[in-house]
Amino acid sequence: MTRRLVLLLSLAALAGCGDDDTTADSGSDSGSDTGVDAGPIWDDSEDDEGFVTLVAGDWELGPGEEAYYCVQQTIPREVHIAEFKAIAPAGTHHTVLTMAPPFSGPDGSTRCDANALGPTMIYGSGVGTTPLVLPDGVAAKVEEGRQVLVNLHVFNTSREPLSGRSGVKVKLIDASEVTHEAQVVLMGTEDLAIPARSSDHVHEGACEIEVPGTLFAIMPHMHQLGTYMRVTLGDTVLHDAPFTFDEQRYGETFSQPVAGGERLNVRCTYDNPTDAPVGYGDSSLEEMCYALVYRFPPSDPFDVVCADD
Repeated sequence: MTRRLVLLLSLAALAGCGDDDTTADSGSDSGSDTGVDAGPIWDDSEDDEGFVTLVAGDWELGPGEEAYYCVQQTIPREVHIAEFKAIAPAGTHHTVLTMAPPFSGPDGSTRCDANALGPTMIYGSGVGTTPLVLPDGVAAKVEEGRQVLVNLHVFNTSREPLSGRSGVKVKLIDASEVTHEAQVVLMGTEDLAIPARSSDHVHEGACEIEVPGTLFAIMPHMHQLGTYMRVTLGDTVLHDAPFTFDEQRYGETFSQPVAGGERLNVRCTYDNPTDAPVGYGDSSLEEMCYALVYRFPPSDPFDVVCADD
């Protein structure tokens, strides 16, 4: 079964859960709580920095608990997003913002799982991600009446209950200012096996980019064992830097043309000081090897993930 099909089946299951916006099937990592009322999650008024709240939802976790919350929001008018800023209080591990298909259920906040994603990704953030400013003339578009879905991975590492409100703020521009529509894809590998008591252990993955376009931003995403990431397109180095779990940031934007059929390679390095091997997984205690790569134009269809596995 393909990852795309798994994602869509997960959304279909999510849509059928509960009788209102605040109740859902708790899923495999549900704990004792089944959902939290999101409250007003679309706010069209600008804050002091010029951001508006695109989507946000409340969550709560018991001591040591790890979970996923999905917040779905119908956007009442067409918007063009030129800047993203994560709402990420303590406990927010990562945020994935996708556009949901029509059958994905009512607006609101529910417990879900890591595979509850729409087919088109427009933003992602990790721990310590700073705001992402798209290049002039480039914007992510959400059509009027389209539903967005933010998948929040939250983890309470403390011995006390923890709660917060996570989501995504954006800066908007007029449609007349947009010349290119943006899209982001997770590129890398899901074939990970990091031996116990190992250092400088390397895994590599690649994504074949089928549609010509331009790449313009990258954010590395690994978990707590990751130490370094290198991203290349042929002989061109797009990212080459140490990785820190608490500072997962987009670098400076760039402009890299890509022809159809070229392969983008992602090389991840890990140190595993534990007595057990660590493999791929969504949990903070497992590992990932992804570069979040922004491009234009978007391609349809295009998986949220393009990875060797």
